[in-house]
Amino acid sequence: MEKIFEKLGRSLGSVINKGKWFYQSAFGSEKEALQAELRVSRDLVRKLKNEIKILDQSAGQMTLERIGNSLVEQLGETKREFRFYLIESRDVNGFALPGGLVFVTSGLFQKIKNNDDEIAFVLGHEMSHINFHHLMNRIIANYSIQTITRLLRPGGTFGALASEIISTLLRSGFSQENEFEADKAAVLLMSRANFNPSASLSLLQKLQSSNEPHLQFHHYFSTHPPVEARVQALTPLIRRKLT
Repeated sequence: MEKIFEKLGRSLGSVINKGKWFYQSAFGSEKEALQAELRVSRDLVRKLKNEIKILDQSAGQMTLERIGNSLVEQLGETKREFRFYLIESRDVNGFALPGGLVFVTSGLFQKIKNNDDEIAFVLGHEMSHINFHHLMNRIIANYSIQTITRLLRPGGTFGALASEIISTLLRSGFSQENEFEADKAAVLLMSRANFNPSASLSLLQKLQSSNEPHLQFHHYFSTHPPVEARVQALTPLIRRKLT
C-alpha cells in the first residue's frame, strides 16, 4: 500500500510533526484521535506483557508510581491515564507507548534509583513524548493510513502487527526536534512538581560517561542530538527556573 503520510511528511516537514492537524486529518476530531491512541495502547501492551517481566511488586515499582503520580498532578486536566512500569532488563532504557504508558528498565533504574530528581526527568521525558503525540505520529508515518484506520476501528486488533510496531518504536530514535521538545517539557514539568531540574543535566552526563558496550542505551543515545547539544539546549531554561 502507498504510505501516504511518509510522502506528506517529506513535503510538509515540521507541520506534520506538530501533530494536531495530523491527528484530525487521520481520525477526525481530537476525541477520536485520543480514542484511537488508547486502542493502540491496549493492543501494544497486551502483546508486550507476553514478552517482558513487569516488577509490579517491587520497591522500585512503587518509587516510579510515587514520582510519576506527582508529575501527573502537575499536568492539570488530562484525558490520559498515565501508568508507570518497572520491567526486568539489563538494558539501560526508558520508553513510552501511546495512551500514557511509561516503562523504565531495571538496568536504568539501578543507575538512578537513589535520585528522585533524575527519575522525574526520565518519566517526564517519556510522558512528554506521549503528550506531544510523537509515538502515534511515528506509527502512522510507518504504516499506510488505510491499514491504521482499519486496525483502529472498534473491535479491531493489531495481532501480529503489534510486535512489529513495538520493535519499530524501540529500535528507531525520535527526531532531534522531538527529543529537544520532550527534554524541555520534562524540565518544566519536574520543576512544577518541585524536583530539581538540574538533574536532567546530571542524568544525561551520567549515562554518557557510563555507557558500557555490552549494554543497550537505545532511547537516550541512539537519536540525533548528541548529549552536548541537549545539555546546551536545556541549560538556559534550567537557569531561568532556578533564579
